[in-house]
Amino acid sequence: MDKNSGVWRRIAAATVSAVVACVGLVVGAPAAASASPSIASPATQRSQVARVAPGLINAVVSCSAGKVATGGGAAVVGEPAGEHHVSIKESGPGSLGGKSVWLTSLLNGDIVAHQIRFYAVCIDPPVGYETVVTSVSVPGNTVDSISAMCPASKRVIGGGVQVMAASGNPSAALLQESAPNLSDGIRWAVMVKNTAATPRTFLVTAVCAKTPAGYVDLSQDLQVNPGSLGWGTLACPSGTRPLSGGARVTAGSTGDHKTVVAESAPYDVALLQKGWVAAMRNNDSVARWFQRSVICVTAPLGYEITSVLA
Repeated sequence: MDKNSGVWRRIAAATVSAVVACVGLVVGAPAAASASPSIASPATQRSQVARVAPGLINAVVSCSAGKVATGGGAAVVGEPAGEHHVSIKESGPGSLGGKSVWLTSLLNGDIVAHQIRFYAVCIDPPVGYETVVTSVSVPGNTVDSISAMCPASKRVIGGGVQVMAASGNPSAALLQESAPNLSDGIRWAVMVKNTAATPRTFLVTAVCAKTPAGYVDLSQDLQVNPGSLGWGTLACPSGTRPLSGGARVTAGSTGDHKTVVAESAPYDVALLQKGWVAAMRNNDSVARWFQRSVICVTAPLGYEITSVLA
């Protein structure tokens, strides 16, 4: 499905099921998730939808006790595919109240509200499960590439990035890329820009495990014109489910891409394909190629997806 079809958002607007997870939404204040991502157990993808007015919103989506978060994020739903100025500031795993959670901070830069669905993908801890965290202080008005690397004997099955609460409000962060590095299969890589005058500390997490059954990583490129939003989905093979995914700039671009990750989230709708949706805005004066990616596995233990439309 591509951006122009609008299929995903129409699907999302029509899908209603029960909420079985605790979700916290805080507008205009940093979320209270722990900076150290201690993740733990079964497979559940949980979501909450909120009507987001212009401004910053922080969402914490919890896994059930004993489950571990591998992926998550946010997507605009309930409206035709098209231009918007929503941007993800941070999206990554953490812990809160002894549970694994997924934290997403999102800025609605439009003058109108948008319906946003926030997600966490959770599973039973797979064989060899661990998280690897890289902490980097990025100077003010600086772009930096950061990655967290799994041990060579394992695969990256998920990951993300958070802004340390002590560093200040995440609204100063521009998330230009966040995705698995498919060239080696063991790293989660991000590119961030700190637009504040003072340093901000970013935590990049790689969720690692022994190669799960049916493991496959897929990607697809899309050219995004200057000043435009590129949007698309990437389906998992039949019989597999998405654990994580993301968006990155390709085709040899280096330095400040002047891009922002606008959406990154799983989709898993009965009788339809399952995979990842991603959107990237190109604020540069030249076209950029953006790659959406997804990691899929066969029947992860405890996997479940639930959602509700507010």
